[in-house]
Amino acid sequence: NSIYTMRNFFTSLIMMLGLMAANAQSVTVTQPNGGEVLYGCQNYLIKWNSSGVSNFWNIDYSLNGGSIWVSVASNLNITNGQYSWTVPMVASSNVLVRVLDYNAPSKRDSSNAPFTIQLPITVTSPNGGEIWQALLSKHITWVPAGTSGIFNVSYSTNNGSSWNSIVNNIAANNYTWNPVVNNPSTQALIRVQDATTACQQDQ
Repeated sequence: NSIYTMRNFFTSLIMMLGLMAANAQSVTVTQPNGGEVLYGCQNYLIKWNSSGVSNFWNIDYSLNGGSIWVSVASNLNITNGQYSWTVPMVASSNVLVRVLDYNAPSKRDSSNAPFTIQLPITVTSPNGGEIWQALLSKHITWVPAGTSGIFNVSYSTNNGSSWNSIVNNIAANNYTWNPVVNNPSTQALIRVQDATTACQQDQ
C-alpha cells in the first residue's frame, strides 16, 4: 500500500510539474483578438503576453481565417510584448494575427476570433470608363473610413506614372473640379490621399 501511495504521489507530482511547465511557457495574443475594425496603412499595436519563451518572435497575419498566413516580421527580439504593425491595404472581414516563438514555434497564439480590415478611402467618381470633357466642371467623390478627414486630390494623364495636384487639405468627401484641365488623355486617373498619411489612398 505504501508503495502504491508513493507511486500515486510521484505520478501526481510529475503531472503537476508538467502542468506548471506548460503554464510557464505560453503565448497569449491580447490585441487584435477579434471584432476590431482596422484600416489599411494604419499603424496598429499588436500586443501579447508570454512566459517561458525566447523573446525572439515571428508575427503573421491571415486574411482568410488562418488558411494562409503572411509574414509581418521574423526573428525579432521583442521583450515588451508589442509590435507596431502597418496594416496592409486590403479589405477582409476574416483577419487573424498570429504570434509565435521563433525558437520554439509550438509556443504560439492567434486572435481568438476574426477582425476586419477596411480600405481607408474609396474613390467613387470617376472610377473608370467615364469621358470628362476639358474645361467643364466635374464632381469628384470618395468614401473615407479611418482617416484624418483631410485629403489631397490629384490627377494623372499617364496612368499614374506622375501626378499633378488638384486641391490640398480639403476637409470633405467630394470636390468640384472646375474646370477640368485641358490636357486630353485616355490614361487619366484621379487619386485621393489622406493629407497626413499619404499611403492611405485610392485612385
